[in-house]
Amino acid sequence: MKDSTATAHVPVCVKSPRRDAATPMAKQRVALVCVPLTLVGLYLLNIGSPSSQADAAPAGRGGKRRGRGGGRGGRRRQELMDAAVASLVASPPPPAGACGDGRCEAPETPDNCMADCPGVTTPPQCGEEPHSDVGGSAVVWGASHKKDSAAQCCDACAAHAADPKNARKPCNSWVFCYTYPQCWSLDTGNWHGFGECWLKHQTDPKNPLYGQRGAFTDEFRRKHANAHKTGRNPDGTRRNLSVPTHVPWTAGVMYAGRPPVDLSVKWFTGPEGMTSSTGASTVMWRAWESREQNLARGVDPATMPK
Repeated sequence: MKDSTATAHVPVCVKSPRRDAATPMAKQRVALVCVPLTLVGLYLLNIGSPSSQADAAPAGRGGKRRGRGGGRGGRRRQELMDAAVASLVASPPPPAGACGDGRCEAPETPDNCMADCPGVTTPPQCGEEPHSDVGGSAVVWGASHKKDSAAQCCDACAAHAADPKNARKPCNSWVFCYTYPQCWSLDTGNWHGFGECWLKHQTDPKNPLYGQRGAFTDEFRRKHANAHKTGRNPDGTRRNLSVPTHVPWTAGVMYAGRPPVDLSVKWFTGPEGMTSSTGASTVMWRAWESREQNLARGVDPATMPK
């Protein structure tokens, strides 16, 4: 059972160096460090933040507060922020049994601990990566192809690949909707329900394409907060689906000799693309932009439809 009394930890990601807005994201070298932040660290960061410093600054003439900038307050703010970052790096990972430890254990469920659940629920040959949505060409349309579990979806992909009639475009990747009753997605015109099993073909399964991976950033969740707040569900009720903390799909890529998925690498999906805890990044292709516009933003040509 998970220990509910354990010290609370919040994952914090720090990019270094700062991104140059004039340079395409894919061409920048970004080191992303994700560390658990204790409540003490949060307190330090709050004290050291520019907004809290401005709030705490004594009022000057005319009732206006001092600026955020330099002086003793600015140096003190920097000292506190440096101390907070140092404490983050030295902070231990979440204790065993706490949400965020990478194991989905009772009483955890996708509803109360999406960071850990559902976890890997398929055999190694399925190549499952929780909280992921692989790209590629759909060879079996998931909206009308339902399965009871990710393992069954993986089996369906293997069966499709083994059928000689599918030799030209065999299934080598699959995507399964595991949240009930529906899965959040960016294609707002569609409704995706639990059990959808999408069978796909990746042109290069050793270098698979992904549409979403890992946790959604706060910026992403704010930007798409109302994506599923309009229209109606199949049963006639109003749509009112909030953006979850993590990708509500699980997926796998299958090919002979594929190494196990490194689950220690954490992925984050933001408005512009995906970034990993190892510094890898992918800029998302936008259907409403021209090829030239996508390339200018740093989109990999391999991720763009031909």
